[in-house]
Amino acid sequence: YEISLGLVGSEMCIRDSFYDLVIVISIAVAVSHLHHAFVADHIAHGMLTFLMVFWSIMWAWMSFTWFASSYDSDDAPYRIAVFIQLIGSLIMAAGIGEVFEHNNFRVIAFGYIIMRLALVALWIRVIKSNSQDKVGAIRHAIGIILCQLGWIVLIFLVPSEYLLVGFWLLVLCEQLVPYYGGLRKQSVWHREHIIERYGLLTIIVLGETLLASGHAIKALNEHFSPLLMCTVIGGLLITFSMWWFYFDEHEHKRLQYSNRGYMWSYGHILVFISISTVGAGLEVMNDKIGGHAEVSLHVANAMVAVPTAIFMVSMWLLHDLFSKRSFEAKLLYPAAAMLVLTTPFFEYGTFAVGLLLLLTLAIRLKMDTACLLYTSPSPRDRG
Repeated sequence: YEISLGLVGSEMCIRDSFYDLVIVISIAVAVSHLHHAFVADHIAHGMLTFLMVFWSIMWAWMSFTWFASSYDSDDAPYRIAVFIQLIGSLIMAAGIGEVFEHNNFRVIAFGYIIMRLALVALWIRVIKSNSQDKVGAIRHAIGIILCQLGWIVLIFLVPSEYLLVGFWLLVLCEQLVPYYGGLRKQSVWHREHIIERYGLLTIIVLGETLLASGHAIKALNEHFSPLLMCTVIGGLLITFSMWWFYFDEHEHKRLQYSNRGYMWSYGHILVFISISTVGAGLEVMNDKIGGHAEVSLHVANAMVAVPTAIFMVSMWLLHDLFSKRSFEAKLLYPAAAMLVLTTPFFEYGTFAVGLLLLLTLAIRLKMDTACLLYTSPSPRDRG
């Protein structure tokens, strides 16, 4: 059982994309329930529940993704463990409705624990087969097991009034497990594999926003409305801009250091949450224009604008904060986020968000082009 860093990152991603697709089923179910909660004007409850559910899905995915980047043996026991994780993800998807409707976490907790224990089994294989990483593997296995015991006690034994506090305490414990296991050196994990896996999941999650725009186009075909038309255009511009902003960064400087690698990974939770919530917000806009939502138009616009602003802030944290761009360039994303937050006050707010993102994209491209022209060597220097 050896570390499979000899595999090309793209080969690993093609094989692991099936796992990502199953994870996205859970994400799609969570987004759908968030959309229905927003439409019913249960905004606070829906968003809090969504954050709890979404963290559970993403943490299971992130933990396994980093493990696979380091110890993907691609043998029969490994693939069986992956299959068990897929079963756990589907169980989680089946239990999401109970969480939103009845605050019942038992089914989703059962699926989550299955996924985590499958990862424990893989860490035990590392303990038995890799003496170099044995101490870290033992710590990871112990940390995950203790956290799962905590989930069992919280979900099945602790009174429901303590569920919220206990949940976020266990979230903190779960996210400290990698630090307890020891920050591994960059050479251990496959950097290109990590970047590509996160990029692939970003594309899949962006599909949620495209699906919302598709539903709006279908409604537009049935009944034309200028507001709906502008919402379609705005939604497409938002999706296009988010895709461009995310993949505008090619080097991912935070992954050059092991401690920043974890910061980069955790920061993607904001990316995935914001993109998914934009998709739910666009669906709410469609329902509001069609007369099927109980929220006001300004609130519906805010459900698109707020997660879009959070996405822009996350891009600043992941891409610009540690970059060598100028101070003015580093202010672009936060300034755009602040402007986006003003759009819910307008009737055509979603269309305005799309235009603002497109303008921000044009300014970023102009800045980067000017920077390249300024730093490129002269013909004499090249000679």
